[in-house]
Amino acid sequence: MCVHTFIPDLSHKPFPPLTAWHPHPCQEEA
Repeated sequence: MCVHTFIPDLSHKPFPPLTAWHPHPCQEEA
């Protein structure tokens, strides 16, 4: 099961908008 998480772009302050969040690369075991 692969769960996709999101990490915020810290270059946006004080808080990054949801549109600035980048999908975290998902590593799934074969």
